[in-house]
Amino acid sequence: MSVPKIDRDDVRYPDLVQGNNLRWVGTPDKVYLPRDAAEVAACVRKLTGKGQHFTVRSGGHCYEDHVFNSSVRAVVDLGLLRVVEHDQETGCVAVGPGQSLWEVYLRLHRRWGTTIPGGECATVGAGGHIVGGGYGLLSRRDGLTVDYLHGVEVVTADGEIRLVTRDSTGADHDLWWAHTGGGGGNFGVITRYLLRDPAAGDRTPPHELLPRAPRQVLLHELTIGWDQVGSDGAELATMLRRFSRWCEHHCAHDADADNQLFALFEVLPQLTSKAPAITLTTQVAIDDNTPDSLTRARATLKDFLGAVLTVGSAATHPRNLDRWAPRPWLNATQRLGQGSWKWRADYKSAYHRRLTDHQIDTLAATFAAAGQGAEGARVSLDTYGGKVNAVDKGATATPHRDSAIKLQYMTFWTEPAQDDDHVQWLRDTYTAIYAETGGVPAAANDDPDGTATDGCFVNYLDADLPAQPTTDVASWWQLYYGDTTFTKLVRTKHAIDPDNVFHHAQSIPPTPPRPKERGLI
Repeated sequence: MSVPKIDRDDVRYPDLVQGNNLRWVGTPDKVYLPRDAAEVAACVRKLTGKGQHFTVRSGGHCYEDHVFNSSVRAVVDLGLLRVVEHDQETGCVAVGPGQSLWEVYLRLHRRWGTTIPGGECATVGAGGHIVGGGYGLLSRRDGLTVDYLHGVEVVTADGEIRLVTRDSTGADHDLWWAHTGGGGGNFGVITRYLLRDPAAGDRTPPHELLPRAPRQVLLHELTIGWDQVGSDGAELATMLRRFSRWCEHHCAHDADADNQLFALFEVLPQLTSKAPAITLTTQVAIDDNTPDSLTRARATLKDFLGAVLTVGSAATHPRNLDRWAPRPWLNATQRLGQGSWKWRADYKSAYHRRLTDHQIDTLAATFAAAGQGAEGARVSLDTYGGKVNAVDKGATATPHRDSAIKLQYMTFWTEPAQDDDHVQWLRDTYTAIYAETGGVPAAANDDPDGTATDGCFVNYLDADLPAQPTTDVASWWQLYYGDTTFTKLVRTKHAIDPDNVFHHAQSIPPTPPRPKERGLI
């Protein structure tokens, strides 16, 4: 079988050896472009037979160098596996890993009026997004995308094509479960996701397999400057406390009206007195076209903004909110999903049940002080919980099921000479904010009353997270998964890929870390 491949002389090569983070550019000898599962299997057999280190790319949004680094000699690019269709044999909607989220939303909406609660960024590939959990602006309403993962077609390290589902038993069920949050690059090459609501059956019509898309949304965007919040960050800290309190009190899975709302509260550094301090984007989903639904949505928006903001603009005045016009859901999704592939970047994350006083005061003071390397930095605090928290921690490989806020720290710049300044500023900021727990969030655990944080998000990979735990500081695997989920993932890895064919710097190992590596002796 001849699988399409390109080498360094091909005009496509430069685009296929880097993703959206321009810090990471690979030098593989070959990039393979399989067109179906059989060709993926042929690639895996060939590359494992040669003993070459190869990686897999779907959309190109890996935050670290796990796909493109100097040890990688071949890349299997899944960009041609872009199906979105009803698979009658399994009774599911099949989605190819190379398909972008925007195309998934567009095709689901056009064909059946359905959607998945996936991410905001239009160009992210389904392959890495879904296996890491898959969340977005509809997650408080509908849960995570993996909550609808009925099955996965995957090529494993032995070159075999395996179809495993929620209904499988034994090792096959474990392999399905590992794809409900275990993260990319661990267990094989995904060639199709099979999606449907757990309550659906094999004969459920396709328009009932996934959540109905909202008919329309209220999309409210607001910018507040440092000249409004004050240069010392005190008023910003007040609004962060109010935001944390709202999220903590509105994260229940059965709060139907509140769960129609999703907000992104972004904090930006004080580069000048006129610079923006906060951008607040709020979306309220509206499921039908009745006047009462629009009235309720406006009331939900008004209550949220009133609970969080102490300063603002005329856009937040109740009289103006009463006139705020809805827009079609797909239109709003396209509006929010625009991105750019021109930046060098660094990222960090945290799940929060609440924000502590130390975290709030440090975040506000640090962004107020700014300093060298702060240009391009921001932190997005996203409302979380809702239907995400309706699922038991052990039901999927995504254990963060009692959080109220999800934080993404990020910084963007263009010049390689600025790498150290920007990376160090974000690193120092993160370490200071989580100084109470050793410079990183407390690990994912089963004690929601014990800690304010609940680990980190595996899709926001962060190479700075500790490689080994100590008495006081969690390791990357404890932060991404928690001990219970990690132990089961290791067991699955050992069964399916004992030789660690699929690996990167933070991949699931086929054997547990030795005791001293876990800080136990």
